[in-house]
Amino acid sequence: MKKIYLFITLMSTSCFFGQTNYLVENFDYTAATTLTANGWNIHSGTTTNPVAVNSGGLIWATYIGSNVGNAALLNNTGQDVNKPLGANVADGSVYASFLFKPSAALTSTSTSNYFFHFLKYTNEITPVFTSINSAFRARAFVLQGTDPATQFKLGLNFNAADFITPSNVTADLDITKTYLVVVKYTFVAGLLNDSASMYVFAEGDAISTEPVTPTLGPITATLTGTVPNQVLADDLNIIQGVALRQNSLGQNAIVDGIYVRTVWDLTSAGTPLSIAGFSQNNTLKVYPNPAQNNRVSIYSSIEGNKEITLFDANGRTVLQKTMTSDELDLTSVNKGVYFLQTKVGDTTSTTKLIVN
Repeated sequence: MKKIYLFITLMSTSCFFGQTNYLVENFDYTAATTLTANGWNIHSGTTTNPVAVNSGGLIWATYIGSNVGNAALLNNTGQDVNKPLGANVADGSVYASFLFKPSAALTSTSTSNYFFHFLKYTNEITPVFTSINSAFRARAFVLQGTDPATQFKLGLNFNAADFITPSNVTADLDITKTYLVVVKYTFVAGLLNDSASMYVFAEGDAISTEPVTPTLGPITATLTGTVPNQVLADDLNIIQGVALRQNSLGQNAIVDGIYVRTVWDLTSAGTPLSIAGFSQNNTLKVYPNPAQNNRVSIYSSIEGNKEITLFDANGRTVLQKTMTSDELDLTSVNKGVYFLQTKVGDTTSTTKLIVN
């Protein structure tokens, strides 16, 4: 019995750590180099006006990403970039936290200056990191404040680039100060009911627990398109990465210390997914989940045979085999909730699998 409890403890710990750091980006690169020279991918624009590494990082006393490395400078038109997560996320909530400060007073009067969003790739199964789906979700905006010389505002929208209402915009913020921002996307069962929220913290605010009420949101899908053909944007079925965007000259945004997690934790370092068994550039897809007709497909972007082990909730092995194809036969498995461990090469991933 002790061995079973130990297994469950280890599995729980593994799942927790597996959720901890889906992405860590402290921009610890040489100042003035481009993000694309440091692991980021162009998905819009060209090499003209690249996103550059800012000289010096941002500081926010108790945040884990404070004063580590440099930062990203988003102050031009042209290139937009993205970075994949360590693993896909398709349920629960996803939190992207980062530090934000204008590099100077905003000279751009555009209301479409969104600089951050969640994304999925055009091909979800075998992603090409230079091609992202147009379903940009939880877009974060930077806008001029009441006094553009000294103030700015942050905004949030679920989907549309140019649909910002007063209720989706913060009060005036001080351009001389650094703020901790958390953008949250929540998957909700059903259609057109996922939500996006934003939390904005000034230096000294308590951040140990998630506030009951976000600064902005929660916001659900908004109308997009031209009247009379407006439609509601779809919910995301999966989150695979984050993007940084340059919309206009004078946007003057500095972003630093991006951490993506599925739990609210802004102060502890956590464990990267690569340590927990994920490869930063590996995509593991298990579908459908719950399994249908006693079959499930398992796709890994790493080539090679898949060593499969299926554990029940008590830690007992109920199925073990080597897969040379993508389809797993579950005819011999009873209905229930299992942990599916997949090893391909040196990479091992564990996924909760429901068999109906």
